[in-house]
Amino acid sequence: MSIGDRIRRKRIGLRLTQLDIAKQLDITPQHVSAIEKNHRLPSIEILDKLAEALGVSIDFLVNGQKSILQDLISSIQADRRLSQRARNTIFLMLEELYQKASPSEKKIIISYRKN
Repeated sequence: MSIGDRIRRKRIGLRLTQLDIAKQLDITPQHVSAIEKNHRLPSIEILDKLAEALGVSIDFLVNGQKSILQDLISSIQADRRLSQRARNTIFLMLEELYQKASPSEKKIIISYRKN
């Protein structure tokens, strides 16, 4: 699957239109369409904004892999053997990671905090 395919699939999954994304990124809907059709590669700046708008990491958009933080958080949530104290300790570690995280990874950490 290509970058454009992943962007399109994620956008549709979030029930966003190309116009919605274009407004968030300050580009034209035609630019979004060209990226999704793989006629145009997004710049690093646009890729970062796309990742943030779609709530995913740049890694996911580029190669289809979740970020390390997403995998870590999924594992923590699935492991029912962890006590609340252990979860709190892990959360403190995530707070430290948050300081160095990308905007899309910050969204992931914030979503964990709400759980």
